[in-house]
Amino acid sequence: TNVVDLSNTAYQMLWIGNGYLVLPSLAPLVTPTAGQLTLTDDSITTVSLPWPFPTQNGNVTNVSVGSNGYVHWGTSSFTGYVESLALMLSNPSGIYGLWDDLNPAAGGTVHAEQDPIDPTQFHITWLGVYEYATANPNTFQITLSQFGNVEVVYGSLTSRDAIAGYHKGNNYAGPLV
Repeated sequence: TNVVDLSNTAYQMLWIGNGYLVLPSLAPLVTPTAGQLTLTDDSITTVSLPWPFPTQNGNVTNVSVGSNGYVHWGTSSFTGYVESLALMLSNPSGIYGLWDDLNPAAGGTVHAEQDPIDPTQFHITWLGVYEYATANPNTFQITLSQFGNVEVVYGSLTSRDAIAGYHKGNNYAGPLV
């Protein structure tokens, strides 16, 4: 019955041209205003970005949003729900906000939208999404900036286990963030 201890914390990944500088953040979670994505248990959808997003693997113009709490740069079909470091390392590059077996079909919603006030920001938000086979809601947000920065903001989390972090992907042997 462990509970993830990231509730009400945040960190930012500042793009430095070939990687990231990771720092704590005080950013608030931005409430979604757009409709929800159609995600079910263990599903993924590709979302177009409003501008090219710089990554270690080059610019991407879309991201794949997984119901299980991750975003891959570009198009991905990975829908894994059993979080493991080996799978994270072998998958496409991306950010794992709260990789867990999450089920938006049972409770909660997932949103993806350009910030209505700051068009240089794009938010992907899991809002009260239940951990599979529970009524444990989890709220967190991954924000991508036009300049390559990433911000992860956690609201209330009740997940019992998860993996959070970033990796360049595709079996890259370098350091983890």
